[in-house]
Amino acid sequence: MILLPGMDRFNRVLACRDTFLVEIVREALGLARFDPSLVAAFAEDMDLAAKTAKKGRLMDLIWRDAALPAFPGFVDSIMPSDFDSTRPSSLSLHAGRPRAMDAELLLVLWAIDGVFSLTCREGHDRLVGSEVFQALVGDGSGPARTTMAKYLDLISPETRDKAHKALHKKILEEDLDTFEELTVDSTAVPANTAWPSESALICGFLRRIHRLLERQVACTGVPYESKKAVRWLKELDGLHRDIGLLGSGRGVAAKRKGKYRKLLKTAGKVSRSLRTLLDNRRDRIEDRCIAPTARIRVDAMLECIDQSFAEAERAMESARRRVLLGDSVEASEKVYSLADPDAYMIVKGGRDPLLGYKPQIGRSAKGFVTCFEVTPGNPADSNRLLPMVEAHSAATGRELLAVSTDDGYTSAENLERLADMGIEVVSFSGAKGRALLGDDFYECDAARLLRNERSAVESTMFTLKYKLGLRRFCRRGIEGVRADLSATAFAHNLWRIAYVRTAKQREEDSPGCRASA
Repeated sequence: MILLPGMDRFNRVLACRDTFLVEIVREALGLARFDPSLVAAFAEDMDLAAKTAKKGRLMDLIWRDAALPAFPGFVDSIMPSDFDSTRPSSLSLHAGRPRAMDAELLLVLWAIDGVFSLTCREGHDRLVGSEVFQALVGDGSGPARTTMAKYLDLISPETRDKAHKALHKKILEEDLDTFEELTVDSTAVPANTAWPSESALICGFLRRIHRLLERQVACTGVPYESKKAVRWLKELDGLHRDIGLLGSGRGVAAKRKGKYRKLLKTAGKVSRSLRTLLDNRRDRIEDRCIAPTARIRVDAMLECIDQSFAEAERAMESARRRVLLGDSVEASEKVYSLADPDAYMIVKGGRDPLLGYKPQIGRSAKGFVTCFEVTPGNPADSNRLLPMVEAHSAATGRELLAVSTDDGYTSAENLERLADMGIEVVSFSGAKGRALLGDDFYECDAARLLRNERSAVESTMFTLKYKLGLRRFCRRGIEGVRADLSATAFAHNLWRIAYVRTAKQREEDSPGCRASA
């Protein structure tokens, strides 16, 4: 593509060839012009991050100017809590180096992040190699992958909600949907983590504790070294490898039990040794007079160490009961992931178990995602219907007239509460729904129409997973997963605006022709 001098970003993107990604970028830029306060919200998030970093620099500067002695227990130690009364938002920013991107570009990159995650190398490389990326950055080289990931993490949940509401407002103003009908369904999405193995989890948590104790030395100067722990951790790695190489067949169960018995014995020694080493140093680590930002990092390390001890103990107890004693262990008592503490074993229908999350998706009559949520664990669908209906009304500002779900959401309480909300037609598909609603209502024209249209939510799920970036969550932890889901829903709705607008125009031009949803 040849870029003409003086062309702004919007016109450069307009000149790109029509593709799925270009449609989303165009709609994102159009939304920025539809609601300029949205760009201002992204700019405020960037400013707040810069002010928070400035507060950290000022705290360290005050600490250095005080020239306090760096020994434990000094009574006048300057702590991060001493600066709690100073809000980052109250600080002012002065002219400095130009930012790697402006707020409008951050908004567009957030939409693209919902198509293919820009926090991973593959997604970044796909974007950088595209025509639309050149149009977005103009003559510049564009931000690097780590810079994109850093800026995307600055977007607050409040700004994401504001963007979704602005999008819904635009849909209403263009008369693309009324948001009076909602179909709710759930799906299972894998987490960005390995399949759980108790031997791997035990080794991983104990090695993490050892590594963090080594890392704190650079901040506090409190020495740490344990040749015994290093030797035992190496022995644990060997036992974990041997367990993983065990196949199947006669005698394997006894061999696995023997390996686990050795692993648990060694893990117990490592855990007790590391606990003693930490206890002997904790007071010195906590009392050390260090820079406030270093203190924040060290406190986070200590918190992670304490959590890792608890998780290692849970994994060891689970392995002891399951492998050595042959007992079953409740899902809530198990540890599933070293990398993602909120990942859970999702069992949905008769499908194979999946380690990840169970998002709820709400679809409007025209295919827009109006509400979504992801919660820890594997909650029952019936417990999430009312929160989804409330989220739809809060996001769109419209009251619902019809709600359609599958059998998993069926309950008398849900039906009664939805009726109290003024919803005229409620459809629960399946045998439980028929039994609750009664044959007369279940077979009425309105309920039958909702059931026939309910399958359209499956096409939305397919689009989110296989045309956008929801095949697997890229970020970890419940907040990171919510950010991924929000970006994916935002990108889907931008593309859907372009699709429904085109279909509506085609229908107006040819009244006898109706486009499929």
